[in-house]
Amino acid sequence: MTDAELQAAYSEVREHYIGEELTSKRVLAAHLRSIGLTPNGVTWKLAKAAFDDGYSFAESARLALDGDAYSPWEQSATPARHASKVTTPDAKQSVIPDLADPHHIRDLPVASDVSHSDTGALSGFPYFEVATPLQKETKAIQGTRASDTRNTYESAPILEWFPKVCGPGDLIGDGARKLLGQPKLSSIALLVRETAQNSWDARLGDTVEFRVNLRCLSEHQLHLLRSNVLVGTHHGLGIRETLDRDEVWVLEISDRGTKGLGGPVRPDLPVRDGQAMDFVNMVFNIGAPSDRKLGGGTYGFGKAVGYLTSGCGTTVVWSHSKEQGGIEARLIGSAIGSAFEDEHRRYTGRHWWGVPDSANPSASRIEPLRGPEADGLGAALFENQFAQDATGTSILIIDPMLGGPDRESEAEQLAEAILWNLWPKMVPLSDGRVPMDIKVMLNGKPVPMRSPEDHPYLRAYATCLEAVRAENNGTHVDLPLGEVREVRQLKPNKLLGHLAMTRFTSFGEGTSPFSDIDPLGDSSHHVCLMRHAELVVTYEELRRLDSPGYHWAAVFQPLEETDAAFSAAEPPAHDEWIPNSLSDREQKSIVTVALRRIREMSNNFAAPPVGLGANEADASTPVVHLANVLGGLVADFEGMPKVPDLDLAPGKPIARKKSSQPVVEIQGHRLIGVDSRDRMGVEITVLPKHADSKLVSLSAAISAVDEGGTRYELEDSDISVEWESTIAMTLGVDRRNSISFSQTGTPITLRVFYPSDITLDVDFSVTELS
Repeated sequence: MTDAELQAAYSEVREHYIGEELTSKRVLAAHLRSIGLTPNGVTWKLAKAAFDDGYSFAESARLALDGDAYSPWEQSATPARHASKVTTPDAKQSVIPDLADPHHIRDLPVASDVSHSDTGALSGFPYFEVATPLQKETKAIQGTRASDTRNTYESAPILEWFPKVCGPGDLIGDGARKLLGQPKLSSIALLVRETAQNSWDARLGDTVEFRVNLRCLSEHQLHLLRSNVLVGTHHGLGIRETLDRDEVWVLEISDRGTKGLGGPVRPDLPVRDGQAMDFVNMVFNIGAPSDRKLGGGTYGFGKAVGYLTSGCGTTVVWSHSKEQGGIEARLIGSAIGSAFEDEHRRYTGRHWWGVPDSANPSASRIEPLRGPEADGLGAALFENQFAQDATGTSILIIDPMLGGPDRESEAEQLAEAILWNLWPKMVPLSDGRVPMDIKVMLNGKPVPMRSPEDHPYLRAYATCLEAVRAENNGTHVDLPLGEVREVRQLKPNKLLGHLAMTRFTSFGEGTSPFSDIDPLGDSSHHVCLMRHAELVVTYEELRRLDSPGYHWAAVFQPLEETDAAFSAAEPPAHDEWIPNSLSDREQKSIVTVALRRIREMSNNFAAPPVGLGANEADASTPVVHLANVLGGLVADFEGMPKVPDLDLAPGKPIARKKSSQPVVEIQGHRLIGVDSRDRMGVEITVLPKHADSKLVSLSAAISAVDEGGTRYELEDSDISVEWESTIAMTLGVDRRNSISFSQTGTPITLRVFYPSDITLDVDFSVTELS
């Protein structure tokens, strides 16, 4: 062919040409694209064979389109299990795959006639002669909107299988599956956290839409996976066994309002300064760090969780990203399994399903399916569609192994895991916006999920988070039943972050039915450690309050400028901070000091004040403010008032002069539920004392405390008071709730029932009777 003829053929398909150098192969590929075909697989082989037989570029492309009418091979390199003979223009007989059996999954070996020169040593991705069904009439879908193809996409493109040949420095599939180590989290919690962190890191604006849909594939979707996507798979993955079932479940995880998986589609090319590498980092690389400032995780590990969750180690990714030519759709399959070998080579156990390099179809480099074909196939396989000009990513986890007794229970566990691990993203900001719009679905129907503000335990953590947010914005907030503290490093003097702590009451209704997901159990006495991006790391368990029904909660968040140290201290699963893992001395010091300060402050906050224990007789005082001891008794978190303080450091005895005056000692207290009028009840045991055993009068001044800390009297109808004692000579109870006795040294019990929306204050005093 002359240069003039090549130039003339090129001019006909100029807009479909990819590449700088003008070659006959690229011109032929452009002619295929011009009629709606993708230059790969059998389509490329047919067109190339026709061109070599003397047909023109346009004729070769048309013959590839009408595959039944032309086949240059006497026998395919790897004949399909079912075949039928057809007559070609030159009367040759050929074996063409028969699609009559939609359940047939090709499990094909490597073609033995592929020379080493054809294996693409540059990228390490070998090319395989995979017998796939012919692509016919695919031009019909060009320009079709994704939303129109859900039920009419019958001529879908067919992806090719690319298992990775072992090369120097390769990560074997078994090793890739173990990269997350042995996380303390449940598999469901780990899946939720890792995928949500990647979505948050990819956000474009202030709110990310995050959807989790556990669903059963339709017959049409299952057929597409069998025949067009997960073809030619090695038996070690178990994909054939999975897809041969009558019912196949998937877990679809998607985000919108994110940038999608953009950038180059080949991992072997140099990276320009500032160029996004989201696609290759997510699909090809393991452990590539996020390039997002204050990012939560690493793309490789977040994706590895999907492989670990899949019963066959396989996922399908569909993404929309903004590229130079506008919004581009990309679709690719990926899997991690065990290493295997055939008679020629050894393979890592990593697999991809895509198309060969579009600029050089004869090369052996894998790329995603792109453009309208990717959108058509993605729209048919996925439930969450892309709106016009929307970007984001959807991941299909095949055969999710979530460990529940049934799919309904697994969907509920997903909702519970999201609540405990993503609740900071569900707490509205000061302007009312929610960072992440999260929904869990079972077969497309919403699964009920409580908000943090409605949860008996998490609403306290949400209160702490709001206080920390205010501190970061330069506004100090007084927590009525708690406090906000600076966490500082002394040498050098440096603010590391803020710790907010609060007390609250709950009667067990916060306990989750899923013990492996709930990090608290039957009591909240934890600090929620989170990154500056408000991504939960862990719940650190510290000192428990002694009385049933009493709890405390705390949240620590580092500053933006110290966040990198805490990020570096995280293991791959991002589920704890390990300062000893850091080699940087400054970062190690930051994390070590912060954890020590957090534990000291939290334990001191939770420590019972002096005077609660029966063995602390020297801590008696004539007047005791029980509101300080209890830390306030509230059931409603709105308008929590500040309780009065006793000027006592935890563990410090009360200094007082020796006196023969009577004193009263609080021996214990506990919540006792509610009465018939739904009022909260508290039971307090006290011990009046007098050195001379004289007659004494014990009084309990009962009042409430408003938001400003001012006491006010309660109506008689609001409260009820009960006294109980073993003393025989009770002189009486007056309207001021006092009781008189003929002797001291015997415990007295006071029960008070009061409205649950107030903070109760009880002042005990004892006087000598004349």
